[in-house]
Amino acid sequence: MPNKTMINLLGGLVLMLGSAAAATYSSVYLTLNQTKGRLILGAKNTAPPLLNAKTPVIRSGMAFVTLTHSGDWALKLSPKLPLSLTVQRSEGNAWLDLRPFKLRGLTLLQENGELKISLPAETLDVHLDQTRGETIITLPKSVGVRVKAEQFSQGELVMNGKTMAAGSDSDDKYQSDNFEAAKHKVNIYLTLVDGKVILKSSP
Repeated sequence: MPNKTMINLLGGLVLMLGSAAAATYSSVYLTLNQTKGRLILGAKNTAPPLLNAKTPVIRSGMAFVTLTHSGDWALKLSPKLPLSLTVQRSEGNAWLDLRPFKLRGLTLLQENGELKISLPAETLDVHLDQTRGETIITLPKSVGVRVKAEQFSQGELVMNGKTMAAGSDSDDKYQSDNFEAAKHKVNIYLTLVDGKVILKSSP
């Protein structure tokens, strides 16, 4: 006959398993760390929402997943759940097709290389920290965009073919002509040490 201590332990285990099973999520916060190599990111409906992560942290209905890789990396993510994405990269080129996603936030830290991003028609904040290289961000025509230059040391900012800032001569804010009237607005918080940032509308 099991003693009282064993019964208490089994009861605690059942409660823990029940809590783990009840831990659900309705959105994903994904952090990608890459030291070098190319990165290609896109969508695939049959991809697992958490990319088979073994120990995701779930808080307030959001699943937090961090992946680290060195070398060329091709990822297909599920577009079914709202996504907040952070990408930290040291060296290499990247192509991020984020158009199929319910994107809620985007943070990009790029030390050196070319970065091409296609954004969806969503309202969101983008934090871009670029040390060297070139970043090209393509947005739907209907989306308004505003750039807040938090630091602009040396480089060039181009919006729809027009040079808005060059060298170290920059203002604090720039915005597209349709920003105030647009249903969806993208606010870009820019830290540019050296390089070029190009914003353009999709054809």
